[in-house]
Amino acid sequence: MHDGVKLEAPVEAVRPTWDVLIVGVVFFDRSADQHLPRVLEVDTRQVGWPTSDINNEPRPPHAAPASVAATRQITHQIALASGARLAELTVSAPDGLAIVLRLRVKNAANFLEHQLRTLVLSAQAREPRHEGLYIQVDDDHGIAWADGETRLGGEHYVRPSLRGCDPFPPPTMSGVAVGSCPR
Repeated sequence: MHDGVKLEAPVEAVRPTWDVLIVGVVFFDRSADQHLPRVLEVDTRQVGWPTSDINNEPRPPHAAPASVAATRQITHQIALASGARLAELTVSAPDGLAIVLRLRVKNAANFLEHQLRTLVLSAQAREPRHEGLYIQVDDDHGIAWADGETRLGGEHYVRPSLRGCDPFPPPTMSGVAVGSCPR
């Protein structure tokens, strides 16, 4: 690419795509800091994100051991308050804070419909301090719901049978609802 580089990775799933976006955002910021060629785009097999979308967004502060510990503690409390079982909580510091929260539930439809919105909004309340936030809800059938956001953009997944339970449904072209949540 002229006047810059493109970061590409052959990933498709939501979590690996989020990981690539985190690396891309950090690489974008650090390349600019070091006066290296600009990162113009981050691509996975499915889609690409132009970095022009983040040129004017404020960077989160650099992570410090105290901010990592505080974020881990508050995210753990948010997870416990949801009633789900904590499967994974990772707070890394590629530059700013990057949070991975995986939960395990018995009844995914009920959790998505009644607890997920509060959990996500609570976790996002500290978002300006995050490099990225990834939340995944699993049940006995695998991934029920996943969402990974970064300053560059993100990925969202909901199991097709649970689309009616998603508290954050993507907009539809027709404006028609995706159906009801199974009981």
